[in-house]
Amino acid sequence: MPEEQPPSAEMVLRHIDGLLRRRPDRETRDFSAATRCFTAYRDHVTGRIRDKGSPPLSLERLAKLNAVLSALYAVHYPIGSPPWVLLEKARDSFAALAAEFSMAGEA
Repeated sequence: MPEEQPPSAEMVLRHIDGLLRRRPDRETRDFSAATRCFTAYRDHVTGRIRDKGSPPLSLERLAKLNAVLSALYAVHYPIGSPPWVLLEKARDSFAALAAEFSMAGEA
């Protein structure tokens, strides 16, 4: 059985952009799909960082990536209406981080 490819940053961004476009009112399969895609991307990046010996700058980027994941969860399970501005900022942060991971050969 062939090994499954990890999701790309572009796939994660498509999921987040879809959420921002549709703005579902409450938890939906779309949120779950975006979270699964994001965590699979993060797990892949984490493995690549471990393979490199966990350099400090890479670990800093990983901590920022985990903060973006926290923002995604906050929108997925809000108290009140989903905070879309938070997801917009998280999306922009993810895009910048993904570029850094790519440049460092970690994505």
